[in-house]
Amino acid sequence: MGEQVIVLTDLTKQYGNFTAVDHIRLNIRKGEIFGLLGPNGAGKSTIMKCITGLYHVSEGKITICGRDLKSDSSNALKNIGVSIEYPSLYPELSGHEHFKIMANWKHLDSKRIEEMEQFSDLKDGLYRATEHYSMGMKQRLVLALAMMAKPKLLIIDEPTNGLDPQAIFDLRNKLLTIRNEGTSILLSSHQLSELDKLADRALFIKSGKLIKEKN
Repeated sequence: MGEQVIVLTDLTKQYGNFTAVDHIRLNIRKGEIFGLLGPNGAGKSTIMKCITGLYHVSEGKITICGRDLKSDSSNALKNIGVSIEYPSLYPELSGHEHFKIMANWKHLDSKRIEEMEQFSDLKDGLYRATEHYSMGMKQRLVLALAMMAKPKLLIIDEPTNGLDPQAIFDLRNKLLTIRNEGTSILLSSHQLSELDKLADRALFIKSGKLIKEKN
């Protein structure tokens, strides 16, 4: 079956009487791309925010690399890199400055900055303020930043939103490179055609409930 990087057991998230995520079960193995598929409002982002500790889980259990998220959150969260919703960047700072900030936060050396700047393929754009970036450039920067600490699991929400066809093609290749180097990926989309091109397995959800699992 392979090493399990993350296991969700009966994950449930409620807001008062409203159940946003209803007893979802899934596991992601080492080196696989796992997709969450469903319409807007299906609960995809909520599941991701529960995994990253941004939302408190109402019921159920999340285990990341064998660490329980509730009882050992700091060690569990060390294993993930995250890009959820619209790329969050400092508009007045350059791509290079973003890499320096992330390296300082994660205690990484200049060699890792150079490696991930090369991975981003931003070239001269590294020294421009990100407010002047195209959406594709922003997505490449955010992806490289999320990978700086060599996470075992990358979580990326609707990665192709707002991208032109060439940027989508480039992003697919980068995600496949990341997977082939051993990092597992959890990504969400409301487009079946997009997940078909990337995901090894997928979970179809609607109104927070599991509809079908696709292998």
